[in-house]
Amino acid sequence: MSLQPGQTLLHYRIVDKIGEGGMGQVFRAHDEHLDRQVALKILPGEVASDPDRVARFQREAKLLASLNHPHVAAVHGFEQAEGIRFLVLELVEGADLSARIAQGPLPVEEAVGIARQIAAALEEAHDKGVIHRDLKPGNVKLTPEGKVKVLDFGLAKAWSEEPGGPVGEKTQDLSHSPTMTFHATQAGVILGTAAYMAPEQARGRPVDKRADIWAFGVVLFEMLTGRPLFRGETVSDILAGVLKTEPDWSALPAGVPGTVHALLRRCLAKQPQDRLRDIGDARLFLEDGLGADPAGDAATPVATSRWRPLPLLGAAVAGAAAASLLFAMFRGVDAVPPRPPTRLTIPLPADAPFGVQSYPGHSLAISRDGRVIAYRPWDGNLLRIRDLGDLAVRSLPETYPGAQPFFSPDGAWLAYFADASLKKVPLAGGRPVTLATDLPNAVWQRGTWSDDGRIVFDTWNGGLRVVNADGGIPAVLSDPEGEWHLGPSMIPGTKTVLFFAQTRDSLSIKSLPLDGGEPRTVLEDASHPLYLSSGHLLFVRQGGVMVAPFSASTLEITGPAAPVPFDVLMDHPNVGAPVPQLAVSTTGTLVYGPGPVGGLPDATLVWVDRQGREEVIGTVPFPWPTFDLSSDGRRLVVTGRQRGTVRYGLYDLERRTLTPLFDQNLDFPSNPVFSPDGRRLYYARFGTHEAEILSLELDGGEPETLARLTGTWVATRSISSDGRYLALSLYHPETGSDIWYLDLHEGGEARPFLATEANEFSPSLSPDGQWLAYVSTEGGPAGTYLRRFPGGGAKMRVETGQCSSTSLWAPDGREILLECDSDENVKVMAASVEPGPTLRLGEPELLFEGSYFSSSDAGASFSLSPDGSKLLLARRESDIRRASYLVVVQDWLTDVERLTAR
Repeated sequence: MSLQPGQTLLHYRIVDKIGEGGMGQVFRAHDEHLDRQVALKILPGEVASDPDRVARFQREAKLLASLNHPHVAAVHGFEQAEGIRFLVLELVEGADLSARIAQGPLPVEEAVGIARQIAAALEEAHDKGVIHRDLKPGNVKLTPEGKVKVLDFGLAKAWSEEPGGPVGEKTQDLSHSPTMTFHATQAGVILGTAAYMAPEQARGRPVDKRADIWAFGVVLFEMLTGRPLFRGETVSDILAGVLKTEPDWSALPAGVPGTVHALLRRCLAKQPQDRLRDIGDARLFLEDGLGADPAGDAATPVATSRWRPLPLLGAAVAGAAAASLLFAMFRGVDAVPPRPPTRLTIPLPADAPFGVQSYPGHSLAISRDGRVIAYRPWDGNLLRIRDLGDLAVRSLPETYPGAQPFFSPDGAWLAYFADASLKKVPLAGGRPVTLATDLPNAVWQRGTWSDDGRIVFDTWNGGLRVVNADGGIPAVLSDPEGEWHLGPSMIPGTKTVLFFAQTRDSLSIKSLPLDGGEPRTVLEDASHPLYLSSGHLLFVRQGGVMVAPFSASTLEITGPAAPVPFDVLMDHPNVGAPVPQLAVSTTGTLVYGPGPVGGLPDATLVWVDRQGREEVIGTVPFPWPTFDLSSDGRRLVVTGRQRGTVRYGLYDLERRTLTPLFDQNLDFPSNPVFSPDGRRLYYARFGTHEAEILSLELDGGEPETLARLTGTWVATRSISSDGRYLALSLYHPETGSDIWYLDLHEGGEARPFLATEANEFSPSLSPDGQWLAYVSTEGGPAGTYLRRFPGGGAKMRVETGQCSSTSLWAPDGREILLECDSDENVKVMAASVEPGPTLRLGEPELLFEGSYFSSSDAGASFSLSPDGSKLLLARRESDIRRASYLVVVQDWLTDVERLTAR
């Protein structure tokens, strides 16, 4: 029977058809008794007419109704009306996981986060005696709020013993083939989906919860690789792979931690008795086994999984010991773990938390002897240090606004960058000493201190410089063409510095002798090198931290690389390649800033009215998105970074779906802006010294280069309502941040609008194109100004506070909305505008404040609806930027030896 919209079954009014599969048709319906949306799964006539199978469905529905878990789609009932049997299910909005995987491999953090939620759902079901039997990406929904919902628990059991088509039947997509049930042998029935069947399931043998653990491993493998575990032209081919072929472990990306490799091996063991016993163990491992620790003081043990062998005393934490035992468990019961490192937490002052996602990047250092830790607090105030022999963190006077700290070889001095200078301060007490001045990019720069008393530092936008540790004029160490030389790191005991070279399209680690010579490539597709005294090189590759055996004498990698199981990479809209927030001493003590469990969360898009009331739209898979709203208010062009890759997409606000546009490797995000008619995007692409402004037709075609500019980075920010002027932020090493514009009606020639000694950025054109709002550091703290456009001239300050992020004009030009980023919240203010020859401004008034992402130099996270009644913002679900503690792992080099000995 074909159901039509408007038709009613009992008190369920059919809205539309939303799916069809091996287990019947699914309709969206309105429950008129409880005034809610539900899903109705209609059983085919041949099933509904079979009393035995109807009885099975009745029994299974009762059992499934007992499941009550946030990651399990609920069963509301099993009903009959007009000769139709149907299940009443929770309606879960969103795309299924198979659609997400079809876009390509998921980042490790995203895949682990999804897998953890799937495991939690399976754990709830298994504890209630329910086995899924048909777990696959098509049965996993990703809701607009970013949650996972697992569907169709246990229904495969109720569906069993139904003869079906031949095993060799071809399907369009065998990895997502419909649920199959057919007699295979006299011993049993095959039941499930070919690509996700456990071997015992494929043989038609009785199954238990370990079949779900196999399917869980297959789904996790597919999320990480973007490809099926076993491929084939027919179902028979896939089943042959399930029964006989070992997974292709080399297909896993390099950034997947070795601990996740081990988990997959235990889930995908062919024999059920060799498989992980309990899916709850997998959930706990994914929560505890990737280096995530809850905040707490030094006397509080870090929470670990149920495998903790014995409680430890004092500040020592059993996390590393648990990790070693986990390793032994996953490698086999006869494995003997090495002496585990000791892990402890260092509590930080409440007013000086560590910036996990801190601007301007790396903010953590440890002395070579492993005794003293230094860090830059979140608020950028005085640098802090903690001697592991002391009980308290202390500040270093007069070090504001210090950034990028690093120690002298003897640990007596801490060097850092501040006030466009390189400085050092004695740890025993005393005032800072300036070593070098006139460093315009000091806030970004990284340094390293050689054994013979020289300091090598990068200039962020060019080559390396070297200066005597007593001060002087820096000398050129490298002056590259077409690439940046960044992140220098000395090899102790030598006169060789390691660094990484970055272009718009590539990364590589290189070496350079301090006393003359040419750079030599050490490792391709890698960045942020750090030599370890164990004879290993730590580095970043493809969004993960890796370690490999390394010869300091030959400057060569001498063995295979292994992933390091710490989630310590920082993605930030103003930072290029992801920055590792860790430091290692020569004695083997490691310190890192703990990131959120499972990586940075997706951002939630919300409409906020002028009273601060929110309406959730959906989520986008970026931890810090920037976006622009089309003039009709129906689409967003969204930009975000995922482990070094800048991703661009179109978000449909009505359908709540994100369509990928393109990626840019290594570039800094530069959020595109829509043309007034919404048919075209304007965006920037830049490398080391040259930037391009491009145009892209959304209906198809190749990007068109409109202009080329000299500068380190550029961002498109605003377009006039007539489509003539495109306003840009441009950074140049000599003049800092400036405002330029393109006259699109006159061939797109780029012209400077404001290029002064002050920094000017975040331009916003008024609807009539007569005025430009912008942020400037002219006269002190940054503030928002207005200036005539394009002729310049008269200007006025909009506010006297700290609204230094971005501004928006109301559609009628009679109001300016300001985004003010404070330590805790984003405040949105509005100032009235009275147009005319002598434009008049009202006093800014607070509209609302809340936990939202603030805009950056690269783009806005702040848009206004076409009627001006509400704002679009990205909600910060938790404070992922700060940590109340640091994690210290002593004797960590033992783990390095183990990782690279596999």
